[in-house]
Amino acid sequence: MAAPKGKMVSFTIDGQQHQVSVGAASDGSTAPVTASTSLADYLRDQCGLRGTKVMCRGGMCGACVVTARVTDPATGQTEVRAVNSCLAPVHNCQGWQIETVQAIGDRKAGYHPAQSRLAQMNGTQCGYCSPGMVMSMYSLLESGEAVTPQSVEQHLDGNLCRCTGYRPILDAFKTFVPEADEKTQQIIKDIEDVAPSGSKAGSCAKKCSVGGGGGGGCVGCPRTARLASDGAEKWSYPTSLAELCAIIKANPADKTLKLVRGNTGTGVYHDAGQPDGYVSLLKVPELSQVTQTASALTLGAAVSLSRVIEEFQKLSSTAGFGHFSDMASHLLLVANTPVRNAGSWAGNLMLKQTHGDFPSDVFLLLAAAGGRLQIADEDAATTEIPVEQLLSEDMARKVIVSVTLPTLDETKYVFKSYKITPRAISAHAYVNAAFVLPLDASFTVVEKPTLLFGGISADFVHAANTEAFLEGRSLTDEQTVQGALAALQAEVVPTPDPAEADPAYRRSLACALLYKVVLRVLGDQVPAPLRSGGEDLTHPVSSGTQQFDTDQTLWPVNKAVPKLEAQAQTSGEAKYTGDEPAEPDELVAVYVQTTIANGQVASVDTSAALAVPGVAGYVSAADIAGVNNICSYGDTVEELFTSGQVLYYGQAVGLIVADTYSAARTAAGLVKITYTDVQPPVLTIKDALKKQGGSATAAPAAKTTTKQGVRQVIGEFSIGGQINMSVRRLGGGYGSKLQHPSRVASAAAVAALTVNKPVRLVLDIRTNMTLLGGRLPYLIQYQAEADETTGKISSLQIKFTADAGAVGYAADDTSLALDTVTNVYEAEGWQTEGTAVLTNTASNTWCRAPGTVQGVSGIECVMDHLAHELGMDPWALRQANFFGPDTKFRKGGNRATDYDVFMQMVTEMFSEADIDARKAEIAQFNQDNRWRKRALSLVPVRWPILLFARYPTIVSIYKDDGTVAVSTGGVEMGQGLNTKVAQVCAKVLGIPLELVSVKPNMNIINPNGDSTGGSVGSDMSSLATKAACEEMNERLAPFKAEGRAWADVVKRAFNLGVNLTAYHYQKPILTPYNIFALAAVELEMDVLTGQYRLNRTDLYEDAGQSLSPAIDIGQCEGAFIMGMGLHMGEENRYDTETGRKLTDSSWNYYVPSSKDIPTDFRVKLIKNNDNPIGIFNSKATGEPPLCTTYAAISALRQAVAEARKDAGHTDWTQLGEWGWQLGEWGWQLGEWGWQLGERGWQLGEWGWQLDAPGTVEKAQTACQLSPEMFVIS
Repeated sequence: MAAPKGKMVSFTIDGQQHQVSVGAASDGSTAPVTASTSLADYLRDQCGLRGTKVMCRGGMCGACVVTARVTDPATGQTEVRAVNSCLAPVHNCQGWQIETVQAIGDRKAGYHPAQSRLAQMNGTQCGYCSPGMVMSMYSLLESGEAVTPQSVEQHLDGNLCRCTGYRPILDAFKTFVPEADEKTQQIIKDIEDVAPSGSKAGSCAKKCSVGGGGGGGCVGCPRTARLASDGAEKWSYPTSLAELCAIIKANPADKTLKLVRGNTGTGVYHDAGQPDGYVSLLKVPELSQVTQTASALTLGAAVSLSRVIEEFQKLSSTAGFGHFSDMASHLLLVANTPVRNAGSWAGNLMLKQTHGDFPSDVFLLLAAAGGRLQIADEDAATTEIPVEQLLSEDMARKVIVSVTLPTLDETKYVFKSYKITPRAISAHAYVNAAFVLPLDASFTVVEKPTLLFGGISADFVHAANTEAFLEGRSLTDEQTVQGALAALQAEVVPTPDPAEADPAYRRSLACALLYKVVLRVLGDQVPAPLRSGGEDLTHPVSSGTQQFDTDQTLWPVNKAVPKLEAQAQTSGEAKYTGDEPAEPDELVAVYVQTTIANGQVASVDTSAALAVPGVAGYVSAADIAGVNNICSYGDTVEELFTSGQVLYYGQAVGLIVADTYSAARTAAGLVKITYTDVQPPVLTIKDALKKQGGSATAAPAAKTTTKQGVRQVIGEFSIGGQINMSVRRLGGGYGSKLQHPSRVASAAAVAALTVNKPVRLVLDIRTNMTLLGGRLPYLIQYQAEADETTGKISSLQIKFTADAGAVGYAADDTSLALDTVTNVYEAEGWQTEGTAVLTNTASNTWCRAPGTVQGVSGIECVMDHLAHELGMDPWALRQANFFGPDTKFRKGGNRATDYDVFMQMVTEMFSEADIDARKAEIAQFNQDNRWRKRALSLVPVRWPILLFARYPTIVSIYKDDGTVAVSTGGVEMGQGLNTKVAQVCAKVLGIPLELVSVKPNMNIINPNGDSTGGSVGSDMSSLATKAACEEMNERLAPFKAEGRAWADVVKRAFNLGVNLTAYHYQKPILTPYNIFALAAVELEMDVLTGQYRLNRTDLYEDAGQSLSPAIDIGQCEGAFIMGMGLHMGEENRYDTETGRKLTDSSWNYYVPSSKDIPTDFRVKLIKNNDNPIGIFNSKATGEPPLCTTYAAISALRQAVAEARKDAGHTDWTQLGEWGWQLGEWGWQLGEWGWQLGERGWQLGEWGWQLDAPGTVEKAQTACQLSPEMFVIS
């Protein structure tokens, strides 16, 4: 029932009792805990446990994961689960035992093995995701579930990492598998020797002065923390179904009531508004019951999705429940493990009931399985309805009690379901489907089948016409299949939605899924080349190898060591900006943003916002004392807050400042802005070129002409932008941190000055992704000619056009593209050009490998296009154009050894990766399979670098123990800069690495240093450190007698007045050098769906004499996976009418997950390549490997070409923004369906192209499928 005044919600956090009671804050301000306060915010803001991070606040990133021990009200058993604390309301944690990363281990009590193994095996870079990773693994270990490679990967499906590429994280946690091999066991022993585990940090030794008291003391003391909440009275906690129904009945008709199991729906529909009351379902036994009979399984409405999966897996081997195996596999693709642990199947159904367009997998599965819902009304009277009827059922003042799933006769019925998604896991479906086919021995459909689809429209579920057509017909009859496909194509009419896949793709996908199930059912009844079409494209457990040389005479330089900060990151002890404790009287700010993209602000009405309790004020351009410009780059002007002109949707108008984030966010939503002179937004490069009166295509795109002995291609290639998931420290610092932080810091400063109090401004993910831009999108246009016999390029004109966004920062970006477009090729006679346009989108910025990745991708697209037109092997054409020993590049020079190094890399790759043999195997595979295609693409990279920056370093030695502190001008952002600096310092001074610590970058030491970027930070910081240490060695030389200990040397020098602090200011080194890399990517694609996986990736990197091999390996892996996101999956979508960015959260913007990485990932740092320009002969590694990921989209293009060839298409197709199109020369699939161009169906000399990102949707669309191709004979 509703909690009476004085009643407390009680739970434990890290062994300490917590009680949240009804009441207001004692000082009359807004209470710190409200009805909707999340567990994450409670942990961080009220408990100071900021080792638990927050980022997406939607249950999709895993940064906030904690372990919860919760008692099942039906069984009385305690379950151990990983949960997203950002979604769990603190008022719903009644009776929970919660553990955070700071409790399971720290530097004082010792580290938990999950923490130490992740740190020691280089599983951290920026470290922001590390606490969540640790807690996901800890939850698995504590749950009692068997630890296998599969379970490790499955339990990390809800944790995203932007830096590492996941491989070292998975390797670290797979050491917990009991059957680990001998090599792994030795690794474990070595780690435990270095970082022994201790007792849990939360366990109290009973030695503190207040043990057992109610005041302060250590976290383990049996004390109680009490906190008032002005929202506790809004929560009810029924302990029976009867009480629940009574609460519903007592609720006034004009008041909204939210039933809460896991609250996971707010991760999808975050703007649903606040209800008047909440009811926790976690203590109602009837809703948590699971019962089984010989003929059915009944699941209570509050049973979690994870429990459902477990029950399905247990029963799948029992007669009549075999279809549960397929259902369980499908449910493992719903959201992720922490979300499934918290969310219930009934809650998922109610999302579908409330939001008809929600592509609920749970709804499809339960409906297809014949599920029947038991529903109770406010009087506790129950009725039973089919699951499908729920969509039309009036659920006001009702509650789902349970669902009953009957058995299915496996000798008669075939059950199969599908979910096709933009990435392997943790993504909602483009289209999902569930089929139940009643068949006899001759494959005749003996009664009406069940064909259910999601992702089509809000009201489309049953393919009723297709079901009726199939009844009584044999699936072995070609006419049956074609008739069913025709019927399905006619009745599937997807609703256009700019946030979702193109309607034509969704229609094609629905037909393809019906065809897949037919192929699956018929099995060996269909010809062998067709059978793979009936198989699912699964993602096996991944593995990786890392190969590098190390010279012990150079140690600690060139030694593989863990990152200095790793252990602090895995234990949650590392602090980020947002983790800093609140200042006294601190206020919180939230942005007010525009809701148009192109126009003028006429007025801003803040009256309703200022009336919200706790609001301190509104800050706008009028409050800026100085110049309204946050850009220090050239003459560019970018306003902090708009003074009137609106340049993009989401632009900053002002800030609401309040005493809590909740109050500020509520108030910001109440600000009313009126606009004038609203114009259509310009959102793409082509739109901008058209507005300028220029050509939006390379006249015409993808046309091929032939001269005598010369083949010419004209085409274009687009690379979209990319957003780096942002946190308030330099976590994921390879994107947006060079320019954008000044906007946020300046806004907070203006607000603090205006209200005369400290102001905290931390962006939530949606504000971040709409207010701030990402990587610059590019349009690359080219015209090239090559010899038909040799493939040698005789001429090339290539133009790079960048989208700078609302304000231009593109000059350096496009310049870098021009530096790298020559790549590893002889570029005589090439003509290059770079330019930029402005659009009504947030200002874009530099992001890992800015310009250079577009330069490499542009020329590699030209190589692919020429190879296609000439009928040459793509690698052979590249070889025909390789640079020579005497080639002079625009940037990077060409040392005498460069050619040898590059050719050594190529030779080793072909030998060690069995390139030729694998190509032959792939060719045979493609010949044998119509609906599954493979491809192997190799892409070389030459990455020129100039050590352009100025970096200071100060080295100080402490007289008492000889320890050394270093501070440099470089910023540690996860790339290992501090570790490399420490290794260089230890090497030059001749001391153990353990004696060196690296202090933060401070402006008193580094007042005029350059930014950390361009992959030069580690090099320049290390060079400066080396020089400072060499100066120190000169001072200490007179005291270094034979055998004298270091500490004694230092003391003697100090006693005689030697300065033990050395400072060096490193100037730029203006001699460039080249870095080489080579990637071979083998990709496999399901032609019918467009899904693909990387079967294997071999990545070779020229790191010179690596300063720190383990860190450099990590940089290679992380860069490659980030580049995969750019080239393959990270797609930005906008509303073309309003200009609103639709991909504004982790719900719809898909960075690679742990199951998207190559199944077999092999990385090698090549040896025998010194670099006299670099520190200790090393080379930079942070950005060059990212450029090799063009190999992934190149392989996808080849796989698509193989599929198209089977369909009789041998051209090069242009893939448009809303589908695929061949312009006026052929036919195009536009936003509204099929259209004929001016010249009808003439393809002529036009070809095909696949733009980046090469999404699943684009891949299948480019295959140009039609139902007529879906044959069974």
